[in-house]
Amino acid sequence: MNYPTLRSVLRRLKVLFVLTLISVSTSALADEASAPLDVAKEGIFTPAYLMQSFAGLVVVIGLILILAMLFRRFGDQGLGAPGNMRVIGGLNVGQRERLVLVQVGEKQILLGVAPGSVHSVMTFDEPLENTQAPSSQPNALLNRIINPKPGRDPS
Repeated sequence: MNYPTLRSVLRRLKVLFVLTLISVSTSALADEASAPLDVAKEGIFTPAYLMQSFAGLVVVIGLILILAMLFRRFGDQGLGAPGNMRVIGGLNVGQRERLVLVQVGEKQILLGVAPGSVHSVMTFDEPLENTQAPSSQPNALLNRIINPKPGRDPS
């Protein structure tokens, strides 16, 4: 299957956003002349005003959900990260120092990262066997609560 790239999807969303702004602004300009008189007569919390506010809220929440879905679908691919380089894991060794395992192609590089400097500690020609992160990640507890395995009592 040929999926659209993140750049083309964002370009389409941008065009849709501009067209929406243009249509909303032209309708607002048409009603602007009679707006002060209508508010003085009816008050501010009319059913039409409340529906318009609610519709705007629904549009904004919908856009947030669509962008979250796109980001989850495409991940970090469109954010400039090279395709064959990824961070496998990291370990804090001090208050501001870390060891980070990075995979570049078939090689893995252990980097020492400190404020203002990055040094190569060791290079592995063959990938390490157990490079899966342990279940002590912050999301692991949340995932276990939301998606309990069958046969386990959640309490």
